[in-house]
Amino acid sequence: MFTQDVKISINGLEKEQANQVINSFLYIFNIFNSLDLRRFSSLIVSDKFDKDVKQISLDNQVIMKNKFTEKNNTHALVLTIKKDNDFETILILKSSFAINLLKNESNVMRYRDAIHIIHHELAHIHDNNKKIDSRVNLLLTKRSFLIQTFYPICELTWSEYIANFISSSSAKKSIYPLVMAKRLLSQIKSKEKIIKEIIGSVDKNLGKEEIEKISLHINVLIKTSSYLLGYLHGLKISLAQLDSSLDKEIKKSYFKKTWDNLSYELYSIRKDYPDCFRNETVFDSLSLLIESMYKR
Repeated sequence: MFTQDVKISINGLEKEQANQVINSFLYIFNIFNSLDLRRFSSLIVSDKFDKDVKQISLDNQVIMKNKFTEKNNTHALVLTIKKDNDFETILILKSSFAINLLKNESNVMRYRDAIHIIHHELAHIHDNNKKIDSRVNLLLTKRSFLIQTFYPICELTWSEYIANFISSSSAKKSIYPLVMAKRLLSQIKSKEKIIKEIIGSVDKNLGKEEIEKISLHINVLIKTSSYLLGYLHGLKISLAQLDSSLDKEIKKSYFKKTWDNLSYELYSIRKDYPDCFRNETVFDSLSLLIESMYKR
């Protein structure tokens, strides 16, 4: 819920389309009014998305960045920036994506999916507010090298997990949970050989070079898993209930143990949410799990 004014800027749409997009956002704010949207200051719909993102990033100190990417194209971005003694959040959408918020009989599914994506991005704002409120520096200098090294992927894993957990209610009739499950299985199969080859060729004492070699492949599996687990935990269903054949395939794969452990670790963090962020070691156990994947 929020009571502050939000500055809205829309470019690349006709006036009637822009009005409809604004009405869609008012509808979204109303149905998802339990979200903590303090610090949400600006909504930008742009036909010069990359240019606007670059300019905002140059003009401000960006603290956190959350993006929705599909087919290697970023369509939505949440930027949390420093503002005086606090922070503020900007949501930027490509105008080509925002047009999916125009509801009509020919785009019912795209409209429904667009609502879910906006819900997901607003969930990032909610989660970022909880982190800011905790006032805890999760990257204290006394943390170990590996904890600090794996912190970025832990943060990304958590952020996408909790955003999908929070926004899962709008994904009940969406294609995204099943899409993520299929994507994960495809990645598990395609990455198996190369992960084994790379891990077998590097020193077991992980250094920066070894981590960089492995991360391109393992981090993809971790991120997709976090998306899918957020849906499953939020919808309170198992993978078998979503798709039994995919569940069987993952259970018999090399990834099963990691999948089960990742599910447990994310649940363990969430059960104390948002107070978990008052603990500087909140991601330690998750870091150790991810580290173990690099040494398997």
